[in-house]
Order: sequence, then C-alpha cells, then structure tokens
Amino acid sequence: MELEASTTSNVPASPAFIRALQVERLLQTRPDIAPILAANSSFNIQAPLLDSIIKNAPVLAPATRLPDSFSIVSLDYGRITLSDARRLFLWEVGTELSSSFSDDHIQVMAAQSGAPAIDESGRLLIPATLRRRLGITDKGQVLVVTDSQPVAHVRIYSLQTLHKSLTNR
Repeated sequence: MELEASTTSNVPASPAFIRALQVERLLQTRPDIAPILAANSSFNIQAPLLDSIIKNAPVLAPATRLPDSFSIVSLDYGRITLSDARRLFLWEVGTELSSSFSDDHIQVMAAQSGAPAIDESGRLLIPATLRRRLGITDKGQVLVVTDSQPVAHVRIYSLQTLHKSLTNR
C-alpha cells in the first residue's frame, strides 16, 4: 500500500516531519543559511541545533540599489553636459526641465511646463545663485548622479559636499 504525498488535518504528524517542514520553510525564507544546514544533514537536525543555527545565522542587509549612473563632470562657465541623462532618459535639446535645491545638491527632472534648459550643445546651465550656495565655481567639478528611481532625475553635488560626506566632517 502506497501513501499519498499529501497530508490531511486529521492525521497526526511526527516531530521529525514537522522539523523537516520547518527546515524546508526556513530554506525558502533564509537561503543564506543553506550551507550550515547542509553541513549538518538538514533532515536529521535536532531541535536545539536548528534553533541555534537560526539564532546565530547572520542577517544579511538588503542589497543597496545603486543609481543608474554617476560621474564627475567639469563645468564650462556654469554649464554641464548631462550625457548620461540624455542617453538614459532620451532628454533632447530643448527638453523642459524643473530643478529644486536642497542643502547639499540640486535635483533636475523633466517637466511638462519647465523652461527649455538643455541648450543646442546638450548642456545645462546651473544658475550662479545655486552654484554659489553649493560652493561650485564656474569651471569647477561636480558629481552628477543619474537615476531612474523613483522617477527619472539627476542630482548634482559639489565635490566639497562629496568630500565632507566621505570624511564625515
């Protein structure tokens, strides 16, 4: 007589079967501890050992999503080339952009009713007032971070801001 693979609610399960189900579910939710379980022959693990493995397993941080592109760009009398944004977002000459300012960066996004900001040379003019507030000179360098999440945008940071972030000053 063959037994079906399924179980029913009125059939009691053995502790070994319950432990095997726990191991299987654990492997589905925590694949990072599979090598530890494999080394201890996963279906013969005693309850205290399994609990110890679960308790001592490292919890991996979720992967940090990097921006689509980032580069250091030199300004040409306050204008920068947004080549990555033009390539990734298909921004063309005359694309209307809106910008916002934060304590440490300028954010630029395509807009329905913004001013045409990309000139015939494919460059964006950063207004002098914003450059001064961020400590960017007319021919200085900036970090340009291009990202499509949550929406297509470009962030422009001064290298001084980048240096402060890296040195925690």
